[in-house]
Amino acid sequence: MVTIDEAKSRYVSMNPQEIKRFDNAIEKLTGKKPTGLNNQYYWEQMIDQAGVYSNATGKPISPWDVAEMLADRSPAGDGAGSGGYSGPTRTVYNDENVNLTNPSSARALIDNAIGSYLGRKPSTKEYKTFLQALNATEEANPVISRRVTDSSGSANPASQTVSNKGKSEGGVSTQQFAKEYAKSDEQYAETQLSTTGLQSFLNMLG
Repeated sequence: MVTIDEAKSRYVSMNPQEIKRFDNAIEKLTGKKPTGLNNQYYWEQMIDQAGVYSNATGKPISPWDVAEMLADRSPAGDGAGSGGYSGPTRTVYNDENVNLTNPSSARALIDNAIGSYLGRKPSTKEYKTFLQALNATEEANPVISRRVTDSSGSANPASQTVSNKGKSEGGVSTQQFAKEYAKSDEQYAETQLSTTGLQSFLNMLG
């Protein structure tokens, strides 16, 4: 298995037979023999289409097979001389990003949380433990960004309509993490018990 970027860069290392096979398919698909200026463009398009096909069917397919499949499905008359045919396409991009909280921000988070729930400042050990735990949790829960690009497809690029939809999910709420970290301290449980017991006693007197 290779990444999409690695696959796209593979064009420059293809052997003559692979280049000829690809060029023939593109010529049949577009009606024009690809030139050195647009070969890489067509190759990258076929890589993207191979990814769409594989995601949809669960079956791997090579860019050569994609080019030949699209060429075979190209309507009669949309080939030679017409500028080529491009059917509807969907391209899905998935990105994972890990945003690690820096030490200064972590210090502010734990100072505020422990100050609010325990009424004191964190120790050096608590600060280091909190930063390690927070960063480990952030690494385990990356922000996942998913973008879907749909193209209507057309023999005339000027007639194409393209829409983009995206969303992000995952990640860590650092403030909530700091809150839960402070509340997990034994001192918090003791403070709650003491405060609740005192309040109950005062309510009885009242």
